[in-house]
Amino acid sequence: MNIQIKNENIAGVSFCTLDLPKTIELLADWSGDRPPAHRGLPSIKLPPKDGVGPGEWSVVGDRETNPTTYLSRAKSKEPLPGLTSEATSSPLTCPELSRRNDSPVQSQVEGTTQPKTSHPRWFACVNPHSVESARRDPEFKAAVEGADLVTADGTGIVIGSIILGGNVRDRVCGPDIFPQLCDYLNERKAGTRMFFLGTNDKTLAALEKRFGEVYPHLVYAGGFAPPYRQQFSEEENSEMVERINAANADVLWVGLGAPKQEKWCHQNVHKLNVNLVGPVGGVFDFFTGRVKLPPKWAQELGMIWLWRLIQQPRRLLRRNLDAPVFLWHVFKQRLFSNR
Repeated sequence: MNIQIKNENIAGVSFCTLDLPKTIELLADWSGDRPPAHRGLPSIKLPPKDGVGPGEWSVVGDRETNPTTYLSRAKSKEPLPGLTSEATSSPLTCPELSRRNDSPVQSQVEGTTQPKTSHPRWFACVNPHSVESARRDPEFKAAVEGADLVTADGTGIVIGSIILGGNVRDRVCGPDIFPQLCDYLNERKAGTRMFFLGTNDKTLAALEKRFGEVYPHLVYAGGFAPPYRQQFSEEENSEMVERINAANADVLWVGLGAPKQEKWCHQNVHKLNVNLVGPVGGVFDFFTGRVKLPPKWAQELGMIWLWRLIQQPRRLLRRNLDAPVFLWHVFKQRLFSNR
């Protein structure tokens, strides 16, 4: 599959312009482009799924009311053609460019899905709070810049792109990536193995059970709940890496919370024997039903931030104060680009 990715700079961070469906296809391809060492697994053929014919849909659950079940599709699909982003260049410049930008505004990376390096690919979902946190935290900034793909996690990023005349139009966040990528792999890449790092033992046990029910053609390769602390010791970190590599997984999902999970991925990705690493924050809690997703109206209106703020005011008030600061940097970028 030939893939063309375009990035655009928004307030100093280089964001991918692909929409959610194309991002899922890209990540699905990355999840299997470099077989982990000692794979040796037999090929698996999918049987007909619940009598559903080619191209038809079957509803496993209602995502709006129950985040632990999702829409799944029959396996008999034709191979999808290569992707080409329709994004075009924006006439903007900014003095705070990410290192991934080769031009003043956008970088374009073309190629196939063959691995360019020996380490796994990983993505980061970045919202306005993350942009401003990276501005204050050099270690987090290096992690974001080191990701192979940065997606727009929040309506604020989309608004910023519109102000700058850019091409980011879709929110592409962890709670969307996880179920849709799992759906895609469950239908098209039976036997894909997944490891889960983060949360606690109770949630991991619930996740393993639910995962087997919703994605019967994927493999729960293991899970590990590390100690809850800001900084892991060298011994703890080594144990995490060893457990992940011993599981021989294709995909590693990381739920340590931002910015810790992005820093951990950046520091350890070269040690991991997986194809794809996805830091997805609180998705484990959403999937198991411990935390409910915002209602559909909040998602469609881009008001997830308000819904979450009402639910957790103490925890999220400080984070939401970064939103106007982010917009100030966007308008400053726009102002300087017109000079």
